[in-house]
Amino acid sequence: MLEVVDLVKDFGGIRAVNRLSFKVEENELLGIIGPNGSGKTTTINLISGVLKPTSGKIIFQGRRIDGLPPYEIARRGIGRTFQVTQVFRRMTVLENMFVPAYASPQRRSDREIRRKAMEILSFLKIYHLRKEYARNLSGGQQKLLEIGRVLMLDPKVIMMDEPFAGIHPKLKLEIHGYIREMHREGRTFIIISHDLQTIFTLSQRLIVLSGGEKIYDGTPEGAKEDERVVEAYLGE
Repeated sequence: MLEVVDLVKDFGGIRAVNRLSFKVEENELLGIIGPNGSGKTTTINLISGVLKPTSGKIIFQGRRIDGLPPYEIARRGIGRTFQVTQVFRRMTVLENMFVPAYASPQRRSDREIRRKAMEILSFLKIYHLRKEYARNLSGGQQKLLEIGRVLMLDPKVIMMDEPFAGIHPKLKLEIHGYIREMHREGRTFIIISHDLQTIFTLSQRLIVLSGGEKIYDGTPEGAKEDERVVEAYLGE
């Protein structure tokens, strides 16, 4: 479904991503981990169009998307959440849900959009907050709202940057469950997380980055025994 080929991103004299290549299959649940500064978020920003690559290719469903603006990549079926939530603070929860629906290439009536929004808010258990302004939500509730907005796009691939960071353990378990349920329904996921315990139990496959390079690609269990992975986290 998605292929990254020899991806490079330079910031001045610093190379944040160095000749990174990997593939993501349909309905896969891929975790990406690595120490701070390893290039995880930069990779997500490149795939989603927030950043343009220095070189390399990003191919989605057989067509190159590297260099396209973020809205065009979203319209083609790749949605994402952010490490620091990016909600529209002066809009209500329901109004936030409408924004991606209007940006979608699918033609839907206001009634259809509202019905879909209500279904998603109910699924995420924040229906009762639909009239609340986004600025009044807790950090965890804002993360749920971001997930809801992504689902309004009906994306083929969902990328999540630190979905478990800074939230209550109970909510972490709930988001874990939502991801599992959506994956069972056929969604493809790419998830960045520093929460190793959670990402090891959630992922089908793990990619480990260090210094902008891929040092491991395989099962979560295999990563625990890999010398390069251990060294990247703990040092020699």
